[in-house]
Amino acid sequence: MEDIGGLNNTVGGLRNNIVLPLQLPGLFNGPFTSASKGVLLYGPPGNGKTMLAKALARESKACFISLKPSTLLDIHLGVTNKLVAAVWRLATQLQPSIIYIDEADAMFATRVESGHETLAQLKAEFMQRWDGPETRQDAQVVVLAATNMLHALDPAIRRRFTAAYKIPRPNGASRLAILNKILKKHIAALGTVFFEPTLLNLNPSTGAGQEMIELTKDYTGSDLANLCKHALQAPLREWAGVLRSRAIELDCSMEEVDGAALPACRQASLEDFRTAHRLNLPCNIQSQSNRRVRASL
Repeated sequence: MEDIGGLNNTVGGLRNNIVLPLQLPGLFNGPFTSASKGVLLYGPPGNGKTMLAKALARESKACFISLKPSTLLDIHLGVTNKLVAAVWRLATQLQPSIIYIDEADAMFATRVESGHETLAQLKAEFMQRWDGPETRQDAQVVVLAATNMLHALDPAIRRRFTAAYKIPRPNGASRLAILNKILKKHIAALGTVFFEPTLLNLNPSTGAGQEMIELTKDYTGSDLANLCKHALQAPLREWAGVLRSRAIELDCSMEEVDGAALPACRQASLEDFRTAHRLNLPCNIQSQSNRRVRASL
């Protein structure tokens, strides 16, 4: 979880409510001190819900079972129920376990009379195994779910999530924290600093930090990662152009050119981020632009 930026309160809550009880079951063994049986991560897309789930599984050292409705649904009567029961038996045998359900609204949408019968059976069987008369209260099995549409979840499902964390769109300070995490990870991967010093340890007290806050307004976590990807590739694309020109000059392939004889690749700069921002708008702005275009047609 150390690689996750801008979600300190959520990370702390997950560690205290999930990781510690799973790692120390002998200490957290009371009826009201054990790990929560259901944890829900909700909020707009692209802000780290799935990343948190993966980090939580690694840190807790629990068996991680990623569940999809398509693996459980079957047209034959009773098969879906058996598959759900098998998942819970597996999770109980391998406990501590985390059953992870991404896009939970697709699996646990509000039940209606005209709803799909097989999906209704899946939800009913899952709820019985999760919190029914025969559920073992001492079992270390946690259901972790993520959704972008909290309102679409069935109320009977929502009440079983005794811990819920909103993963909001990052504010200015959180965006800088995420950018710092991404850039430090890039340094660790390369073993060298690949960008100018102004981009190291960005903070609001510097001009570069303030500009990055303004530049990334309305960005989600995934938008920030995409921005860094395009900005950090800019020097490499320029150097590749020099390599191509030298290959044409020598009438050989680029693989045959001695890269050591060429000028060194420059460091990524703040201008690269400005250019990447102009060419790659965040997803929500792209969606608004598409809606305006459709409305004008």
